[in-house]
Amino acid sequence: MPLLQRIAILLAATALVLAAAYLVRERRLRRSYGLVWGAMGLVLLVFGLAPSLFETVGAWFGLGRAGFMAALCILALLGVAVWGSVRLSALSDREDGRTDETAGLREEIERLHDELKEARRPQPEQKPKPPALRT
Repeated sequence: MPLLQRIAILLAATALVLAAAYLVRERRLRRSYGLVWGAMGLVLLVFGLAPSLFETVGAWFGLGRAGFMAALCILALLGVAVWGSVRLSALSDREDGRTDETAGLREEIERLHDELKEARRPQPEQKPKPPALRT
């Protein structure tokens, strides 16, 4: 691997790890997502420091250097997609619960509003009843 390409990979990996750490620290990225991006950066950093690992590990799976790199990229993308789907499903379930809760609260507010309107409505004056005659 040419030196310039190796330096570019190391810089990109370092930037990815530092960016993830910064965003987590600033609370702009959740810690769990920061761990995923940090792990990706560390894997990139390891392969940048020892590019012969691509060939060695790829040979274990019967892949060449390019095939192993492509397989790693596909696995990383699939992992992010699955994880995103899991998080999205959890958020969707939470949203459904809040929607149901909001509908119940809206009904309660409407009921209380109707009761308040009824209580404020002027009542017709009732004529006093004459006293009962005693015999």
